[in-house]
Amino acid sequence: MEKTLVNFLCCEVWCLIGAFFLLIGYRILTGQIRTSGLLAAKGREAGISPARIQLLVFTLTGAFYYLTGVLDNPTSGELPDIPQQLLLALGGSNLFYAGSKGYGLLPRLRGDANGRKPRKRKPKKGGP
Repeated sequence: MEKTLVNFLCCEVWCLIGAFFLLIGYRILTGQIRTSGLLAAKGREAGISPARIQLLVFTLTGAFYYLTGVLDNPTSGELPDIPQQLLLALGGSNLFYAGSKGYGLLPRLRGDANGRKPRKRKPKKGGP
């Protein structure tokens, strides 16, 4: 009885994941989920953001590496440990992305987009 319930729940989970995959894929293909500009640089820069590209590549590579580890031993009943090198690579990739975002904010924190400090405005005469 218990084994049948586990098999049924496993099947249900795979069906739910498959339904999500199909729904999201359909919405991307029909344009209901916009993917334009997903890798584009924001702000003054034009083109593709290298930080976003490297984050996407490292994340997909890490996910594929872990998935192959799961598929290599499907009967063990437990998930494999995450290798230290994978954690370091993903952490470094996210640190690089966050650092590039922070570096892009520096001109705004200092002043305007050209790095100039904002001018102080004089109060209007005759008003509160």
